[in-house]
Amino acid sequence: MGDRYNIHSQLEHLQSKYIGTGHADTTKYEWLTNQHRDSLARVLSILKTMEIAKQAFCLN
Repeated sequence: MGDRYNIHSQLEHLQSKYIGTGHADTTKYEWLTNQHRDSLARVLSILKTMEIAKQAFCLN
């Protein structure tokens, strides 16, 4: 019983800490919005990293 409570507490903590973690009542629209937001953030992060590398190695 203790393990089940512990896992549930950890899940609640993650859901309160991170937007988009999801829960049983997450709608399809909310899930899709979170996916788009996270995908765009990842693409922008990759582009930023590539730009930093380009400047560091002077590959203009």
